[in-house]
Amino acid sequence: MIRIVDVPEEFLPKMPVQYPPHQGYSPMIEERSYSFFSTQKELKSEYIYIPIQWTSWHVNPYGEYGQNTRPLIDFCNQLIEKYPNEKFFTIVQYDGGTLVPINNCRIFASSGDFSSSLGNNSVYEPIPLLCDPHSGFPKEVRKYKVGYAGRETHPIRKKMYECLKDIEDYQFAVNFDYNQTEVFRDILYNSVFALSPRGFGPASFRMYEAIQMQCIPIYISDQFWLPFTNDIEWNKMCLLINENEIETIPEKVDYLLESGEYQTFIDYGQEVYQKYLTWDGCLNKIAEILC
Repeated sequence: MIRIVDVPEEFLPKMPVQYPPHQGYSPMIEERSYSFFSTQKELKSEYIYIPIQWTSWHVNPYGEYGQNTRPLIDFCNQLIEKYPNEKFFTIVQYDGGTLVPINNCRIFASSGDFSSSLGNNSVYEPIPLLCDPHSGFPKEVRKYKVGYAGRETHPIRKKMYECLKDIEDYQFAVNFDYNQTEVFRDILYNSVFALSPRGFGPASFRMYEAIQMQCIPIYISDQFWLPFTNDIEWNKMCLLINENEIETIPEKVDYLLESGEYQTFIDYGQEVYQKYLTWDGCLNKIAEILC
């Protein structure tokens, strides 16, 4: 069995909010990882697992949305003293990563590392930003070329909307109530492509939801946070669009639709989804990397 650090209960809180709304209070990646690695007795690794529930800590009152990191810093420093010659790994979903430096650690991060100081001999590695699958199925005949439902949590999203909002067969629901998940599902299940711009962090739930819902993601960002690049050819299943290329999206979309190549993107996306982008697929891939 993989060695697991004995973490105090205060660092193992339950998630206090429902996000994404359709997922309710179902566990996030940190909690699922803890359950996974604590039960996989056949796994062995040179790394010691730090199962801190980073996201739950940071969004709970005592975490003050990332403002109270002192207890985490003190605990991680104690680990280095207790295991001076060991290597660690941890898994985090929170936007910006752990927010604390950890020495000698592989940090598998869903959302990025932009707010975190990196410890000595440590590295951030992208993993998918996953949530539970949406109910329902894609329409056999889809009404929209491109769909989007989301909030303006980053300037790139506003720029994207202003550039594309008046294009025929592009459907938008901007700054809608996330609890209206039926609106989200209706748009994506009726769209061939799904706009998936970055949010607070460089990753986006929209990209992985789009793949699950059999759309082609259009991932727009100034930094691409792409997991498992040794195994996944991302440019074969989604469009990767830099901030200054947003105006080229209609031409790229129309080419794939008119040539029929869009279907190969969807098919490859479904192959990748089943292998790497489910909860089990993601955790098994992390275990393979570590072991």
